[in-house]
Amino acid sequence: MSNLGKIKTTLQMLASLCLACVYNRSRDLDVCAALRLPPEAVFLVGLVGMQVACVLTLWSGWEYVRGVASRWSS
Repeated sequence: MSNLGKIKTTLQMLASLCLACVYNRSRDLDVCAALRLPPEAVFLVGLVGMQVACVLTLWSGWEYVRGVASRWSS
């Protein structure tokens, strides 16, 4: 399960970058236009990425609690 944390962190980082690119459109650097990507699609990728990262956070938390409970009861 140690890879789950690495996947979750990477997903959070990529989702944050997508959301920051969409937010930064009104600033000096428009990454979406430079990469010729529709901002709606970039926002959707960021949004779905964050939702998956939240599910992975809950899953890893459940695994941790289950592991602690099994060691405590032994």
